[in-house]
Amino acid sequence: MNSKINPAEYGRLMDAAKLQAQQLRRQASEEFWSGTGRAAVRVLQAARRRAWRLLRRVAPEHRHEA
Repeated sequence: MNSKINPAEYGRLMDAAKLQAQQLRRQASEEFWSGTGRAAVRVLQAARRRAWRLLRRVAPEHRHEA
């Protein structure tokens, strides 16, 4: 602890820093999972398109009904 900062001020600064750290962790977690969800959706959409292409190739009479 810096001797020029009184204990009450130091405690206040530590509390503020801990609160900010908690908020930043929450924000990072939300951004990570949001990005992960978007990536998963893109992968699933691409897999679905490939599956439909394969199905049309092996069973041309089958048409997409969506």
